[in-house]
Amino acid sequence: MSIPEIRELWAKYGRFYDSIKAHDYASNTWIEGERVLKDGRLYDMFVLKRQDGEFLRVTIRPESFERVKVENSEDIRKTASLWKRLGYSFTYEELEFIMECGARSPEELRKMLKGRDWKGRDAMLEKLKKAKAE
Repeated sequence: MSIPEIRELWAKYGRFYDSIKAHDYASNTWIEGERVLKDGRLYDMFVLKRQDGEFLRVTIRPESFERVKVENSEDIRKTASLWKRLGYSFTYEELEFIMECGARSPEELRKMLKGRDWKGRDAMLEKLKKAKAE
C-alpha cells in the first residue's frame, strides 16, 4: 500500500483500531499516533493494532510504484561502455543521440552527424577526431 491508501484505510476503518504507529526509515525509529498520517516523514511500514489485539502490518511502497518507467537505461549503459572501450567519452545527451540514430561504429556516427543539424554535432565530431588521432 501507499501512504495515501493508508490514510484512506484509517479514515474509513480507524474506529476499529486501538492504535497506529509507523517506522521512520530515515531515523530508524517508531512513531506512534495519528500524526504519522500527516507529518510527511519517510515511513516504510505501518502497524495498526486492532481492538481484538491482532496487528495489521502494512509495508509501504512508493505511490508511483507502477507508474514510473525508466526506458532505455540498460541500452544507454551498454552503449556508454561500448564507446568507452573504443576510447570515446560522451555525455548523456550525446549517448541519447547515438541511441536515437543507431550508430554502432565511429564511422557510422560520423556519417550520421554530417547528415544532421544537431546542436551537439560539432562537439561530437571533435571528440571523434581527437580519439582517432590518439
